[in-house]
Amino acid sequence: MKKIIYAGLFSLLASTSASALTITNGSFETGDLATWANSNTTVTTIDAGYAATDGSYFAKITSNGLILNSQIWDEGEKLSFDWNFNTTDYMPFNDYSFLKITDILGNVIDDITLADVSSVGNYGATDWQNYVYTFAETGSGLISFGVANAGDNYVNSYLYVDNVSVAAPASLTLLGLALFGFAFSSRRKVRFTPIVLNI
Repeated sequence: MKKIIYAGLFSLLASTSASALTITNGSFETGDLATWANSNTTVTTIDAGYAATDGSYFAKITSNGLILNSQIWDEGEKLSFDWNFNTTDYMPFNDYSFLKITDILGNVIDDITLADVSSVGNYGATDWQNYVYTFAETGSGLISFGVANAGDNYVNSYLYVDNVSVAAPASLTLLGLALFGFAFSSRRKVRFTPIVLNI
């Protein structure tokens, strides 16, 4: 009976973990931009004193550049990534970095400013941050990361991106905890009887 219950739980766990969203080379550990369309972007191990957050490599996007990936996603799926906006520019030239989601027709679903010069200050940086984006509806299209100059093209800003991955949904995490709890509670209990020595 226990084996049947375990099999059912594991089957449910496996089916719940199936994801339409799949990220390949999300930490750029191939040492290049394989699977990513790109412009003004390189892969590096260190820049301006910053190293990768996952593995050895990360993407360095230079002003007016971007990386993008064609994807299919389900409602509620979560995209996780690490990012760092680093600028050598100054106000009033408010360069900015962004995450953009577009559908297969090119319509913008979401356009999120991650950081800009006004938020980090002249010649500033955010340091590495983590962001988790949740897809509101099932769909397909492009996931883009980029950085843009504002007001001039003389001084660059940079967006570093690393550890792009599919985040496990909360429901799956809870299911895993429930499975662990069930397995733990069903183990045979052993009664411990203390031994008292009279000396």
